[in-house]
Amino acid sequence: CSEHGTCDGTTGECTCHQGYGSGDGSECCGKKLCPMDCHSDEKHGKCIKGVCKCENSFTGFSCETPVLPCPDNCSGHGSCNSMTGECTCITHWSGIDCGIPYVPCNCTVPPEPERVIPGEAIKSITVGVAKKVLLNGGAIVKLPESSV
Repeated sequence: CSEHGTCDGTTGECTCHQGYGSGDGSECCGKKLCPMDCHSDEKHGKCIKGVCKCENSFTGFSCETPVLPCPDNCSGHGSCNSMTGECTCITHWSGIDCGIPYVPCNCTVPPEPERVIPGEAIKSITVGVAKKVLLNGGAIVKLPESSV
């Protein structure tokens, strides 16, 4: 039994150890078998010395799981989940293919308004001969020239 099984002395038949078989029948228990024969009937892979060599479109211990391609292979900015076909993008990249870069906004944040006592002038400006005062609440009051 090729040292990988036990022989029944009465019938002459081999009982192979787990993971071994005759394969093509030429040598009893002489071939190391692969799990599910690598789904070779469905052309998922081939058994080479007891290890499955999967086709590019399959993965797994016995080549049982189809590999789903990710869009544009995640553009080199993420990792592909071959089970779902979805990208997980690295920091500063987004989109279904991780092809959209993060661009920071060049916006300026307006300063926080000063705290003032209601009715107190915030800013006074002189336009020509008239003085205008911006009061808390946004009202502009034009002061007559005599009070300037």
